[in-house]
Amino acid sequence: MIFNPQPKGIYVKDAGYMKKICEAYGCVVTGQPAIPHHLIGYKQGNKKVSDHLVFPLSDKYHSAVWETGLHKDFKKWEGKHGTQIFWIKETLCNAVSDGFISVEDFDIAFQQCIILDRKFN
Repeated sequence: MIFNPQPKGIYVKDAGYMKKICEAYGCVVTGQPAIPHHLIGYKQGNKKVSDHLVFPLSDKYHSAVWETGLHKDFKKWEGKHGTQIFWIKETLCNAVSDGFISVEDFDIAFQQCIILDRKFN
């Protein structure tokens, strides 16, 4: 059985949220222009995770093309920069404070992060 950290039937598609966090915050490593990174490597199966389980990364720190890229080796990246769960929670907290996400959606996404933290860390 594949572990799916999202409550059954909940998948949020929210391009507006992803655009806002990338524009407002920039890359979590460099502060430079960023693209949204969806959580990987936490046994979600082949399902794409909710668009609220993201954080902004520059291409250099995102893409598998670069040695520094999270998609090149996510465990190595997390060892150097902190867990993806940490960065998602930080992004969610900033986003709810700035009004980019509703309190209800924040609660759902943050709960998913807590479940993942308990299971994998």
